[in-house]
Amino acid sequence: MVNDEVNNKAINIEIKVAQYSAKAILKAMKKIIEDADEKSQPLADYISEKRKTNSRKLKDMVKKGKLENIDEQIENKFYAFKDYAYRRKINWGFVRDKDTRLYINNTNYTKEMNNENWKRLEDLF
Repeated sequence: MVNDEVNNKAINIEIKVAQYSAKAILKAMKKIIEDADEKSQPLADYISEKRKTNSRKLKDMVKKGKLENIDEQIENKFYAFKDYAYRRKINWGFVRDKDTRLYINNTNYTKEMNNENWKRLEDLF
């Protein structure tokens, strides 16, 4: 019985993440189409040009310290968890490390940890 409830909760979280992901993908696709139209370029040419100018390997970005989290859907997951936790009245938060200290955020997702949303875990507990 408990396993079924846990499985159902996990499935609900995955569904929410998929919904947020789909919305984000649609929004990005619309923006790309609009940008291509503004430049009067065929969509395939615009995408090809963008890929050449903006491509960087994620491994290289992580090695250079420019990107710690390589999960491209992390923001969608954050808001899916936030919504789920709110509905179920669960205390939660995303935890990251910075300079050997742990920080937690459960308000608004930001990649930059110098934001007021990221609070030192030791200050809260």
